Amino acid sequence: MDFKKIYMVCMVAALAGCATPPKTHMTLAEKGQYVANTDSATEIAGLPSDKLAVISNIAFIDESNIVPAVKGTRFGLSYDVTGEDTQVIHQITFPPMTDPTTGKTVESITYNQAITTGNTFFGYYLSEDWEVVPGKWTFSVIMDDDVVLTEEFTLEKPVY
Repeated sequence: MDFKKIYMVCMVAALAGCATPPKTHMTLAEKGQYVANTDSATEIAGLPSDKLAVISNIAFIDESNIVPAVKGTRFGLSYDVTGEDTQVIHQITFPPMTDPTTGKTVESITYNQAITTGNTFFGYYLSEDWEVVPGKWTFSVIMDDDVVLTEEFTLEKPVY
C-alpha cells in the first residue's frame, strides 16, 4: 500500500475542508420595475448620463424580468448583504446606446460601490430617449473579481 499517496489525498481533502468561507454574502431580495424619489445626483464619469442618482422611497411595482422600453422606466434589483461591509463593483451591460450630444457609444457601465450589511439597491432609470434600448440588460455584482449576483432583464417596446 502506498501510504505517501494516501497521506497526500487526506491532506488535500483536509485543506479543502478548511477553506475560509466568504466574509460577505449577498442574496437577491427583489427585482423588476420600481418607483422612487430622486433626491440628488452625483457626477460620475463613464456613466451614460455622467450622473448617479441618489434615490429614496423605493417600491418595486412589477417583479417581471420583462421591462417596457419607455423613457421614465426604472428597473433593477435589491439584495440582502450579510457578513462584513465591503466594496463591490456594480456592472450593467446592455445593447449599444449612443449619446447624440457627444456621439459617445457605450455598452456597459461599471462603478465601485461600498455596501453595508442589510439591503442594498442597484437600478437604472431610463431618463433620456437615447437610453431606451430594447434587448438584454444584465446587472452584475462583482466582489473580489467574482460575479456573486447577476440578474438579466429584457427591455421590450410596448405594443399599443
